[in-house]
Amino acid sequence: MLSIDCVFPVLHGNFGEDGVVQGLLETAGVPYVGAGVLGSAVSMDKETAKRLWRDAGLPIVDFAVVRREKLEQDVAEAMERLNWPLFVKPGASGSSLGASRATNLADLNAALSEALRYDNRALLERYIDAREIECAVLEFLSLEKSSSKHAQTTQQVEFRRDCSQDASFAGA
Repeated sequence: MLSIDCVFPVLHGNFGEDGVVQGLLETAGVPYVGAGVLGSAVSMDKETAKRLWRDAGLPIVDFAVVRREKLEQDVAEAMERLNWPLFVKPGASGSSLGASRATNLADLNAALSEALRYDNRALLERYIDAREIECAVLEFLSLEKSSSKHAQTTQQVEFRRDCSQDASFAGA
């Protein structure tokens, strides 16, 4: 049998970062790094994530959810609240798969067709003109940072060799 000390699940999209692999690893008792089953699943479900962020008091972009079975009704209700341009994304998938920008009704119809190829729900988000900053959060023992005028951070992270013995590394 193969002996595994620790898994780095560096996967993208469905069955990779949605909690499926994390659940399999937990069921098998194999330590891994990164978010656990619940954190991964919630992060991939855009509607659930946005509702949790909103309910926690975090600012979020205006959005609406369109369901395949109520497409016309949901789109009509969404367009009463949202203005052009919009971003249309599958309800649960990776960050760019099936995502489109819509500036008119023809774009919206095409974007919904694409997004609904990947899920039974689509998320419509109001466009905002802003700069996006992404930040990875890692558990660390030592951290050295330096920043520049471009808001970039250089980090030196020391990984523990005994992550299989440390429960805090396995999907907390």
